Amino acid sequence: MKTRSSAVLVALSASVGGCAFDTGTSQDADTADEQSSDLDAVVARHSDDHNRLPNHVPVFDASGRFTTVSGHGFVDLSNEFFQDLGSNGRRCVSCHIPTSGWTITPHSVQTVFDATDGGKFDDGLGLGAIFRTVDGSNSPTADVSTLAKRRAAYSMLLTKGLIRIGLPIPANAEFELVAVDDPYH
Repeated sequence: MKTRSSAVLVALSASVGGCAFDTGTSQDADTADEQSSDLDAVVARHSDDHNRLPNHVPVFDASGRFTTVSGHGFVDLSNEFFQDLGSNGRRCVSCHIPTSGWTITPHSVQTVFDATDGGKFDDGLGLGAIFRTVDGSNSPTADVSTLAKRRAAYSMLLTKGLIRIGLPIPANAEFELVAVDDPYH
């Protein structure tokens, strides 16, 4: 499997407007001379020898500026949130991206889709692992053999940020399913 980590980081970071750095001056972060849309650069500049990102690294988006604050004083980039959850490459960060406010947005999903050809390429971060038919596609049997078919298979994720969780109807349900009209099955 090919790896595209740098492309994904640059594309994803650029899609949310980039991060500003503390340049050591009294300038406000909004007008700081040194800004970057490269998440690698932000982590390299701000993380310490223990792979930790300090509090208050600002991220800019359409609503303004936001930052993450942890009670520990830093975000540990090597904790379980950033580690594989199983054998499919998924990590918490696959859906909950720090530069998207620790959530999932259609825009960030589209950026990752474009950078990884719909999860075909390993980005090295686990971001492309959101594109798995187990729950990321419109149907668990969706055809993902080509880029166009992957785009169609993941259309709800790409346009609405929706993950599909199939659950059986409980035996003691107070309703009955009498018909199904599912365009994806």
